[in-house]
Amino acid sequence: MHGAFVGVARDALTISDAKKVLTSYKSSRNTVRQFCGRCGSPISWDRKGYENIYVCLGLIDGAAKPAKTKNIHTKDKGAYYAID
Repeated sequence: MHGAFVGVARDALTISDAKKVLTSYKSSRNTVRQFCGRCGSPISWDRKGYENIYVCLGLIDGAAKPAKTKNIHTKDKGAYYAID
């Protein structure tokens, strides 16, 4: 799954009408992914042993201010990206 996802503490995450709309898929032994049951858009992924649930950043209401951590695989970046 490709996209901007942010880790959210399990006890801090609330998804309205989740049972009516979301579809879950166990993509591996330790990972469950959730999608919109109407359009198929990715919503989140949850991996056994991880502290957070990872949610598509564009779906979070309110002032989300995720911390920038690091860029990886910068050796293979496109020439049009300016990465410090």
